[in-house]
Amino acid sequence: MPTAPVLSQIRLGGRTVFLLNFADETAGALETHACDVLSRDELTLWRGFPLARKRREWLAGRMAAKAALQADRLERGLEPLPFRTLPVLPDDGRSGPVQSPLDGCLTISHSGTMAAAAHSDTPIGIDIERLRAFTPAVIQQFVSPTESRLLGPCPDDDPRLTLLWSAKEAVLKARRARNLTKIRQIEWRGWNCSGAMEMREHGLPVSGVFAGFWRGHAVAVASARRLPEARAA
Repeated sequence: MPTAPVLSQIRLGGRTVFLLNFADETAGALETHACDVLSRDELTLWRGFPLARKRREWLAGRMAAKAALQADRLERGLEPLPFRTLPVLPDDGRSGPVQSPLDGCLTISHSGTMAAAAHSDTPIGIDIERLRAFTPAVIQQFVSPTESRLLGPCPDDDPRLTLLWSAKEAVLKARRARNLTKIRQIEWRGWNCSGAMEMREHGLPVSGVFAGFWRGHAVAVASARRLPEARAA
């Protein structure tokens, strides 16, 4: 009998991050809940993925996202809703940034057999990365000379490299940016007294970036400017 997937929560910078492990022993149990978790439109997208791995990570991401949405409702004193009534659909196509069915911003990330999600009333980005080694060529693509000096001697499997990548990608996700070629323009300058990562872009501060390690992964969340207020017609 497949093991039921376990949903975990961590706090980063005052944000609650929901995480779901969809390893092989839990994947079967995860898929048995698809019809209870996914809306009709989501089921259509999910069934259209030809690879089982892609279906699993997509479903796990939706489950983590809907747990974040449900928690947001409960914090506002609202009644919980069935997950299938909270559709989490991509802005365009079948993947990429997603739309929140509630007021606010929703963000999802996957790595290996782990999915992560967070919801906020302001733009937010999340990234989770399994700790791994980077080739020298890849390190040059996202680590600046200034960062190299701050890091000091740094083997290619130094977990700080994964943490740095994750933090930068979270910043881009908060902006709903798809172009990772700009990742090197975001520079890490250390940590401040509140535990946030001090980041700069073209010399200007990038605030609201928090990152940490969790069960062999680097996890990061980043904020962006507030959502524009609706204008009267």
